Amino acid sequence: MPRFVIDCERMKYPNNGLYTYCSELGQTLMQLISPPEELYFYLPSYKETLFSNQAHYKQKAWHKLWMPYSKDIQLWHTTYQLSDYIPSSPDIKTGINYT
Repeated sequence: MPRFVIDCERMKYPNNGLYTYCSELGQTLMQLISPPEELYFYLPSYKETLFSNQAHYKQKAWHKLWMPYSKDIQLWHTTYQLSDYIPSSPDIKTGINYT
């Protein structure tokens, strides 16, 4: 089953363009995704209900060193090019947004 993760870790800062970008991207992707594909959002713990009907990965500071669930991910899309939260496994495709 394809599992896609959108890194919305930067939504911890509500008054910037990345917050808006991640919010709009998430809402649009939720409308487009269909089973058996799974869409997950990598979010700060206090934002976990933002995309209420979807599963979430909660961002923890120690994930900069190790991501315990990365073996289940097919695509990791990072919305912030300087993110420290990129899976280290070579089996995970990454889509890094440099806009």
